[in-house]
Amino acid sequence: MISQHDILDKIAQMLDSGKLKCTMTKSLTPLNATNLRKAHKLVESGHMTGKVVVSSWE
Repeated sequence: MISQHDILDKIAQMLDSGKLKCTMTKSLTPLNATNLRKAHKLVESGHMTGKVVVSSWE
């Protein structure tokens, strides 16, 4: 069985070589009610491609 460490190393190599790409298309900062509403609206619009990330506490 492959260890989690080996799997993460392989993923890191694939990201570095461009074989895997991040699907994050929008990042909202800080993590607050306004940005959570914005993120929810983006996802519910049905036109969102990729991922929305809300990060960093106020």
